[in-house]
Amino acid sequence: MQVDTTMTAAWDWQTNAEFAVHLFTRDKLSSAKRNERRIRHGDAKETIPGHIGLRALTDVERENMALVLYGPCAPGTTCAPAETLAERLAKQYYIPQCAGGTVVPKNQDLACQGGTWEWVVNEAGNKAGVDYAKRIRAQME
Repeated sequence: MQVDTTMTAAWDWQTNAEFAVHLFTRDKLSSAKRNERRIRHGDAKETIPGHIGLRALTDVERENMALVLYGPCAPGTTCAPAETLAERLAKQYYIPQCAGGTVVPKNQDLACQGGTWEWVVNEAGNKAGVDYAKRIRAQME
């Protein structure tokens, strides 16, 4: 379940599964929500612009973001190196794309003038992480 090995978790599948669920819901899903907020609204401290008008992710989309963070190619790992917060945000499952418009700076943020911001699957930024999340989803069907 990709959890820390302890004597309790190693020999008790129920404890192992409970720990994995806790890790996913508490740590990874919370991190996915935080990353979504940073992408949508920016992070002034880190000089990361927000994306004006970018919709919130659905619950399933947010879980996809968390699956990448849970997997072996999470942003910042050897598989998906990223030293800064901006680099880690660029390696999430979804990234914003300005569809049908032009990206223009507006104050500290970015606007999609003449179009709309859309979430797109980030195959180019972290293919291995996206593929991992897709494999997990396929096993659930």
